[in-house]
Amino acid sequence: MVVIKTRKMHTPTYCLLSNLALADLLTGAVGLNLQMIAQYDRKYQLCVPAYLLLTFFLLLSQGTVFLIALERYIAILHPFKYQRLISMRNVIISLVGMYIWATLIILYTPIHHLNHPNHPVTLCRYPHVIPLAQGLTTFITVMVLSFVVAVLYLRILGVARYQAQKIEQQRLSASFIENPNNQRVRRHMKRQTKTTIFLSFIAFYLFISWIPNLLLYTLDYYGVAINKLMLVVSVFLGMSNSAINPIIYSLGYADFRQTIMRVYCSKRTSFNASMNPSVTASNNGIAMKTIKY
Repeated sequence: MVVIKTRKMHTPTYCLLSNLALADLLTGAVGLNLQMIAQYDRKYQLCVPAYLLLTFFLLLSQGTVFLIALERYIAILHPFKYQRLISMRNVIISLVGMYIWATLIILYTPIHHLNHPNHPVTLCRYPHVIPLAQGLTTFITVMVLSFVVAVLYLRILGVARYQAQKIEQQRLSASFIENPNNQRVRRHMKRQTKTTIFLSFIAFYLFISWIPNLLLYTLDYYGVAINKLMLVVSVFLGMSNSAINPIIYSLGYADFRQTIMRVYCSKRTSFNASMNPSVTASNNGIAMKTIKY
């Protein structure tokens, strides 16, 4: 909502961030709640859609994190190609392709259950609901994307550190101080580095939140005994990712904070005006008198 209402946030970075926020929101509000209802109320008919939605949202989150890392990589290492490669059109096409890719992966489970109607779900756990082929595909996909994201961010941060040291050395010279273009470059690189560090933290937090859960479920496929405490902790980590990410966005991005406060204050002012029309009329009268004088 914040990104849609604010024109200056209609950029590829904020478009990807809003898609990641949407995936996190749907994971916590729909997927996890549906799983808890199916598991604890023993409504096994909800187990398949619950785990399919969780898998779908996880793939969307990991795919979006990969696109964000790729966007940061081009912004830092190939800034002159950024406008051509990272346009809103290309970002939207990439997101549509990602949604199709995630949908194709989760389609295997309903087809499997339709072909095996004599094997109903009797235990609402991931390995008993999601076939081994899709479970391994999801685990391998998330691991590969996480590895690629880690490599991209390590490369980005290494280049950003080198550039920061180079600019700091040049800053001491009189020619650098006198040239305003160099000052703008320094501020731009500092802002890009800060954004990259913030986004790399989001990627790292997503990785540590969901990898333990996927790893335990993968071991469960092969009959490895899983400690209940470890399983509870892994589920809690996954839930915490959806709950904490909105706070991370608001703390890490000043634009988010300022826009949220502006939207909140405008709605609060509108509400107060509708509840106190006399105050609004008197304020308007005072304003008119002020203009008159």
